[in-house]
Amino acid sequence: MRHKYETRGSVLSRTPVGEASSFVILLTPELGLVRALAQSVRNPGAKLAHALATFSESDIVLVRGRDGWRISGAV
Repeated sequence: MRHKYETRGSVLSRTPVGEASSFVILLTPELGLVRALAQSVRNPGAKLAHALATFSESDIVLVRGRDGWRISGAV
């Protein structure tokens, strides 16, 4: 099981990847500048879409994977 990092962060930009995912660049006090994958964030009715809007500040849950950071939750 992977460790979850809970932090506060500001969304600086979003770059679309595939049909529904996006790479999100975050600025966090603990981890610094982070580029993370948010899956299915571009689907209609996605729960994370409003928390990961550009220039928003959110409480974010990150998971460090083999290929980089992934966003597993945001409020």
